[in-house]
Order: sequence, then structure tokens, then C-alpha cells
Amino acid sequence: MKLAGVQSRSSWKELAVSNVFSAALMAGFVKSLKYTTREIRPDNTSNNSFPSGHTATAFMCATILHKEYGMKSPWYSIGGYTLAGITGVTRQLNNRHWIGDVLVGAGIGMISTDLGYFFNAFIGAGGRLKVATLPVIADIPAENMRNFDMDSDLKEGAPVNMFLLDGLESDHLGMFDVDLGLYFSYPFSRHFQIGSKLLVGRRINANFKLNSICRINPQIFGRGIVSKEVYNQFYKEDIDYYMNQDGISRDELLNSSFVDDDFLNIRKSVTYKVGTGVSFTYRYKEDAALRLYCDYDFASPRLTYDLKNSWTDEEGNRNAHSYTKRTPMHNLTFGASIAFMF
Repeated sequence: MKLAGVQSRSSWKELAVSNVFSAALMAGFVKSLKYTTREIRPDNTSNNSFPSGHTATAFMCATILHKEYGMKSPWYSIGGYTLAGITGVTRQLNNRHWIGDVLVGAGIGMISTDLGYFFNAFIGAGGRLKVATLPVIADIPAENMRNFDMDSDLKEGAPVNMFLLDGLESDHLGMFDVDLGLYFSYPFSRHFQIGSKLLVGRRINANFKLNSICRINPQIFGRGIVSKEVYNQFYKEDIDYYMNQDGISRDELLNSSFVDDDFLNIRKSVTYKVGTGVSFTYRYKEDAALRLYCDYDFASPRLTYDLKNSWTDEEGNRNAHSYTKRTPMHNLTFGASIAFMF
């Protein structure tokens, strides 16, 4: 009727939120009772007779019609409830429900609608676009460390690697979130209001690269493991180069760190996410308010890591070893904002 131009009590947004919430409550009540009572139908076809879902739906629609158009004419209400009553009667005449199923279904339909309209004053629908960066420290599985050979010493026959991997540099992973959901608010007074939200959406993680941090392996200086001839063959030239380049001693070299660029690449990914939060709003002017909030978002994308820790080929290139694992992301955000109302 609203599409036909008949003015109703609620706006399109209010009508949509009230109807969705009413339908969700009605479906929840009906389904939970059907699968807990497990009453046999009169025709013995199944054991989900109580309550009548068709009757509950019909009376929910009749109550919505009454609330939206009953103030214009009582015939809207009379017509809606008459059709809903006929639905309940036909369900019983068709031997699909007992009289109790129909009566309780009618009650659920009306009560669900009343609750939906009651909570509509505190509920709104909306969305959110969010661009953020997340600090990341990646862990490398042990099986992917077997080929680590930053300087290709092992490939050439050296007994130990000249470099030891200390870890990866932490950096920030770029994220883009798109969310839709319900927003809840409740005014304690003219100035104070508490709010919450429940959102679902998609998260896009950008392509991402991390550098490795290495140090010189002290074992190359231990003659019990590496003889002088082996040291001169595999390590001496590089060690002399590092020491002469920076003018440092061997002890200082052992305490130095070396960075390998683009050691690990994390591929772009897309995943589902959920979010919630709580906010406190103080309206200090008629058209301005201060809001404090705490938001929590969760996503668990399957990230693909390309680990470039293998031996270099003759052209200096390294083949990447790729692995995929699910990576839970818990994001907690605290903040404050000022809102202006026009």
C-alpha cells in the first residue's frame, strides 16, 4: 500500500526496521517452540505442529497493517485480522494443526510485532566503510625454514649457514572494511545516551611485504665446527667485506643486524568479518554531542605467504615457497568523536 502512495504511520526506514525485527522475533519464537515441543500434527505427517507458523505470519502481517493504517480507517484492521483468522481456521480444517497451535501462533504473531515496533525506537540500520592498518608480525612454520640460506653458503657446500634468522620486521597491514548491520541506542536522559551495534561485512587485506632480520652465525668462527680452510673458502671474503666496509671489529659484527628486503610476501585476500561495539554519547548542546566508543572487529582470513628464503639461482633470483594458513584477526578500537546535528 505504501508503494501505491497510501501514507502510513512510519517512514520507509522505520517500516523496514520494524518489519525485519518483528519477522525475526516471530521466526525465532516459532522455530524454537517447534523443535522443543515436537508435537505430532493431526494428520501424523510430522512432529512440528506447535505452534502454527502460517498463523503467526498472518497475524504478524495483520498487526503491521493495523499499526500502519488503522488510524486512517478501522476497516484496514478489520480486513487484516479477518484474513489472518481465516488462515488459522483453514490450517485447522486442513487437519494440519490443533486449535492450540493456531491460538498460540496468533498470539506470537501479534506479540512479535508489538516488540518489533517497541524496539524500533532504539534500533537503526546502517553501514560503515573503514580503512585501517594493523600491526603484523608473521611467524614462519618450521618446515618452511629448512631451505633458509640467505647467502647461498649451504648450496655451495658450506657446513653451516653464515647467517641466522632472528625474525621478521613488524609492519602495518592495510585493510578495507565494508559493513552493514543494526545500530541500537537508548537515551538515559535528555543529554546522555548509550549505544551499541552488530555488523557483518567483508574485509579486504592489501598485498603486503615483510623484511627479515639476520645476524652472523658465531659457529663459523668455531674451529671445532668450521676449519680454517673451510672458513677461508666460504666465509672469509664476506666477513672481511662487512668488517672493512663499516670499520668494525668481529665482536661488533656479531652484534650487528642485517635486513633482507621483501623476504616474505602476504597476498591480497578477501574474507567475511563481524563487528560490534559500545558507545556513550553526551549531548552538551542542542546540535552537538561528544561520543566515546569502543569497537571490536573479528575476521579470520586464509592468508597465502610467499617465503623467499630459498637458494638463489645463477641469475640471483630466489624461488618462493608458498604456504596458506588461517590467521585470526582481533581488532579493538577506542576513540572519541564530536557529532553535529542539523
